[in-house]
Amino acid sequence: ARSARGPAAVKVFGRTRLSRAGGFGQGLSPMAQVVNEAIILGHLADVPGVCHLQQVIEDDDVNELFYVFDFADGGAAMTLDEDNAVFSARCGAVERTIRTAEDEDVAIRVFSEAQARRIMRAALRALRAAHARGIAHRDVSPTNIFLQANGEVVLGDFGVATCFRDPAILRPAGDPGDSALREPFVDDSQG
Repeated sequence: ARSARGPAAVKVFGRTRLSRAGGFGQGLSPMAQVVNEAIILGHLADVPGVCHLQQVIEDDDVNELFYVFDFADGGAAMTLDEDNAVFSARCGAVERTIRTAEDEDVAIRVFSEAQARRIMRAALRALRAAHARGIAHRDVSPTNIFLQANGEVVLGDFGVATCFRDPAILRPAGDPGDSALREPFVDDSQG
């Protein structure tokens, strides 16, 4: 996808599916947690190394909510294969190749120690800044650390994050049309 800022990543939430899903362990409905992710990212919008949520689009025609993020062109630092068995770094030297059940070769890549340190330091700086604002990510993993082609490291997926300092900033709204999301994110001109 593309936005006015350039390439974009889009996270799609089906409202019907969210209304039927179980909670995320915080006593909140899945829809409330989705709304809270946008609120939290709004509080972290100026933090270097945290993914940037450009906008939220409500589309009543398809009953979905779209989060538009800056695109991390290097992908996740690590990803699981189809069998959820092997983590493979998206960059780095090829250490070995394995064959999947579908007879496909998958390159297992590893970071050098220096690359791994640089990536972890950048992710930890972003976490430290979030913690200074009272936000706990709660799902830090290599699949939520994204890389830019220019070497920048971005921490993403704040879907289960919470605010431990001022929980009042998180309003467990049941409808993303609630004022909790109105500004600066929501663009409901599509629906």
